[in-house]
Amino acid sequence: MKKSKMKEHLVDEKDIAFLCKDLATIRQDAPLEVGLADTEWKGENQALLEEFFKEMDFRKFLADLKSKQAGGSQAKSDVEFTHLHSADDLKQVKVPAKADISFYLEMSGNNYHTADLLGFAFKINDSYYASRNTALLKEEPLRSILEDKKYPIDVFDGKRTYVGLNRLGITLTSINFDLLLVSYLLNNEDNSNDMGKLTQEHDYYELQSDEQVYGKGAKRKIPSDDQVFLGHLVQKTKAIHDLEKQLMKELRDNKQEKLFVDIERPLSIVLAQMDIAGVKVDTAK
Repeated sequence: MKKSKMKEHLVDEKDIAFLCKDLATIRQDAPLEVGLADTEWKGENQALLEEFFKEMDFRKFLADLKSKQAGGSQAKSDVEFTHLHSADDLKQVKVPAKADISFYLEMSGNNYHTADLLGFAFKINDSYYASRNTALLKEEPLRSILEDKKYPIDVFDGKRTYVGLNRLGITLTSINFDLLLVSYLLNNEDNSNDMGKLTQEHDYYELQSDEQVYGKGAKRKIPSDDQVFLGHLVQKTKAIHDLEKQLMKELRDNKQEKLFVDIERPLSIVLAQMDIAGVKVDTAK
């Protein structure tokens, strides 16, 4: 730029030039109500952080904060439950005539036809039961709970649960609420087979994700501590129960309840039975 042109710009834009200089000046005499002592770090204010994360819809940060409050990854559940070691322990299982039941069957992978069955948990009214011994499901009263139509059961993934129980020779007869299926109907763009992550989409943060408890990828490992592993399964049954009323209300508000009850829920069982039956293939051809 020519010097004459620069002078012209400075003259014409004199006010802006001085404003820019003023804005770029560090004020050492600015009046401050905060002193140096007030800036001392006293730890995070978790209440304010939680409020801020909710306001900004920072679900991942909110989930991490809740996990930290609960004691970090592999934290032990604070829900009391009865550990069922053997058939003798089944005498402790109380099933009233009218029971509010949630059930979860844990597997080692996504392929529910071949994945190992690792454990299970029941919520029966206000009582919780859990075990690593899935063979106990074939014993009474657990088998009757699963096979008797008078006991409607809330689950996470009806198709997966139906097929998994079929591998034990058990026919799941009466599904009432399917958390995964209902969540899909409400929002088919953002669903996860990790129940902990899915429940966060519904502003529920009491359940840790499987990734937090089991690890990820090659580091994935089922905890040997029964209080951690079985406690996680118990928390899953609690989450299923806690979210049922909220999500069913959302279905009704969206006029989707009949879609779930009359079409999607029975269809999921038909698909499960098709999975089990399979298709015969002539390998010679």
